[in-house]
Amino acid sequence: MVRVRLLTAAVLLAMMIPAGWVIVQAMPGQLGTTEEVARLRNALLIEPSHPQDFSWTPAERPASFSVDQGLVPQAVQRFVAPMQTIDNTWERGLALANALRQQGPRGRPIQKDTVTTLQQIQSTGQGYCSDYTQVFNALTYAAGIDSREWGLSFDGYGGWGHAFSEFYVPEWQQWVFIDIFHGFYVSRNDQPLSVAQFHDALDNNLDITVHRLQQGRFLFPSNADALAYYRRGKNEFYLWWGNDSLSYDAHPLIKLVVPISRSLEQLAAITLGLHPTIRPIETASNTAQRQTMNTLKNGLLAALAAEVILGLLLIALLVRHRQLSRQQG
Repeated sequence: MVRVRLLTAAVLLAMMIPAGWVIVQAMPGQLGTTEEVARLRNALLIEPSHPQDFSWTPAERPASFSVDQGLVPQAVQRFVAPMQTIDNTWERGLALANALRQQGPRGRPIQKDTVTTLQQIQSTGQGYCSDYTQVFNALTYAAGIDSREWGLSFDGYGGWGHAFSEFYVPEWQQWVFIDIFHGFYVSRNDQPLSVAQFHDALDNNLDITVHRLQQGRFLFPSNADALAYYRRGKNEFYLWWGNDSLSYDAHPLIKLVVPISRSLEQLAAITLGLHPTIRPIETASNTAQRQTMNTLKNGLLAALAAEVILGLLLIALLVRHRQLSRQQG
């Protein structure tokens, strides 16, 4: 009995080591806890990428890229209905973006399911960039437009960054970048650019024209400030490998854990493979950042494996302790 108790205490102590390491990784650095937690999440989600990961068309969409396939909620249908009469895909996509920006944006995160987020954006303009891209995923799906969600980071793929979108215009046979939250898209030689083309233009210091959306506030002092912002983050562009906002919300497990904790929701989604991964645009200039994230990912997976093994051992010891107690009783 004494031996089992000592072993149990030793296992509990051992479990504190990997847990403590993870807590240290999530401690505030120069920014804050939220940004560091986002870094841990992104480390678990980051995957190697290839140029073709960003150049495929909807007809060639990789099977692993998750998209919505179910019914569209009525709130989303009502929002999209006025734009459904617009035949031109480019104009329909712009109309969706402008309609979404009519009340804002005004900042402050919503971080709710897509329908709730849409309703709050409509009524108050509240929401962060990721709230707007989440809703745009659903709106484009309802409107018969293919879209993709992107991110950029200023802190090594952590939580200090931005979310933006692009949608496919079949009439032009290309993707087109759009920043719904800040309120603009870009072009060269009068042709709107995709995210990959925008990234290449930033990387090569090419001339870029900023076009402001008609509705909502433009959130930069000037067009030059908008380009400077993206130029600062050009080394850490990444594509979210999926845009299935509605299917994600509808999953039974997500519905179960959402009221408890957003962090628990994301952890459960990552564990079950429901959360989209991220694929960075790999360049020589972001090699160090990607290596750091891969090292962190390996550390997190090792810590998780250790906790699982130690947890199973702890259960076995507790069962053994109960058996010995009954025998002595």
